[in-house]
Amino acid sequence: MNMRGLWLRSHRWVGLAIALPLLLVSLSGAVMVFEDQIDRALNPQVSCVTPGGQVLAPSDVVRRAAAAFPDAQLGALTFPDRPDYALQISATSKALGPFTVGVDPYTGQILGTRTAAAREAGLARRIHLLHTRLFGGQVGEWIVGTITFLTLFMAVAGLVLWWPRKIVTVMTTASGRRINFDLHNVFGFYASAVFLFIALTGMMIAFEDWADPLFMKLNEFPVAELARESVDTAPQSMSVDALASAASAALPGAFLRGLTIPRGGKGAVTAMRSEEHTSELQSRGLIS
Repeated sequence: MNMRGLWLRSHRWVGLAIALPLLLVSLSGAVMVFEDQIDRALNPQVSCVTPGGQVLAPSDVVRRAAAAFPDAQLGALTFPDRPDYALQISATSKALGPFTVGVDPYTGQILGTRTAAAREAGLARRIHLLHTRLFGGQVGEWIVGTITFLTLFMAVAGLVLWWPRKIVTVMTTASGRRINFDLHNVFGFYASAVFLFIALTGMMIAFEDWADPLFMKLNEFPVAELARESVDTAPQSMSVDALASAASAALPGAFLRGLTIPRGGKGAVTAMRSEEHTSELQSRGLIS
């Protein structure tokens, strides 16, 4: 068998072998793009609010949550990126375990709670687990990673097979078999860049235990070049309002995405630095 025949058989049989699981991963991935929207739509009582007035200071929100759940340890605030979304506070208690509190950022009203178990059982999270692990835990994640690697191989093999003929148009006057052949070549060629990119990034996600340390080392850029930055507190304790002010001073014009609630003088603020994201939020009236 010549080299082209080997590439052809490999391309064909690998495609047949991964067709069904690849279809599941692809469809669930397409739905997962709307994971947050699905989760909020299914849980509007703790996720959505009616915009109105000025948002409360972070310290006011924390004080109200602490009063509502005196036995809980509050963890971090996640600020909404839309005016009709609720602010979320992570917390943990002996009675509920890890849970999330939804708070109206305009009135401070406690909208409700969601436990970690309830979130894991939600439809959006189930779709996420189907896409990333096929409901198979760590083994399922490796299987998805292997499928992704084979998808990468399919894209490369397809380009190798496409190269001698370089078909970029469909001969519409030919037989049905030839039209189908041309469609496969044309679609495969133009989609190959997308397949390669998705497969490469998908493999990095699936095998993050190996990929993350590598990227951490490669991404040792100066602070000013990072997409997200943290502001550490001074040795003395700082309030959440002081932390938010520190973030604004360090990243003028950035959108405050979340902050941890200080304990024993320790806390960190994470702010989005993306100019595009900031412009979008300005157009929505979230920031000035």
